[in-house]
This record gives sequence, C-alpha cells and structure tokens, in this order.
Amino acid sequence: MSITDSPSAEGDMIRLRKPGGKIAGNRLSQILDELREHPDTGFGRPEPLKYGKRGYWSRQITVKHRLVYQIRKEEITVLIVQAFGRYMDKQPLSYDSFCRSTFI
Repeated sequence: MSITDSPSAEGDMIRLRKPGGKIAGNRLSQILDELREHPDTGFGRPEPLKYGKRGYWSRQITVKHRLVYQIRKEEITVLIVQAFGRYMDKQPLSYDSFCRSTFI
C-alpha cells in the first residue's frame, strides 16, 4: 500500500521528529513502515475509531500522541490525517476538513 498524508499530518510528523522527540520519531517510523504491509494490525495497538470518526483507525505513537489514518482499499492507499496529540475530539474527521483547516 502507498501512504499519503494530509498537509496537517505532514506538519504533525515534522514536529514529532524534531530534536528531543527521538522516541516518538522512532516509533512513528516503525508504524509507517508497518502500515505499508499491515494497515489494520501490528505495532501501536491499531484500533478502529467509533462514532463520528468511523472509517478511521488509530495507532499509539506515545502516551500523548496518536496516528490517525484511513485505509482506502479501493485505492490501495493509507491516508494519514493526524499524528500529533490525541483525536480531534470536537469535530468529525474528514480529509476535506483537514485540508481546509490548514489553509484558513
């Protein structure tokens, strides 16, 4: 599978890989490598999200940070939408909302 990231997720991953974030950066790299082969099993305790976030999955990077992504089997793609912090609690996840929030 190929991996695509939203503009906001790209910024999140850069923040996690900054100096001082060695553990988070290493775990993120390990998760990204595994996503290509097994997007719904493996490292980081993958779990499907519920309620307004259905269709998305989460993996634990650290206690504080989660990787949130969508598996698009028809496109053979994993879309990463968030990597810094926990879930975006007050708004439903959608690729369009992530793109709009980046440019507003």
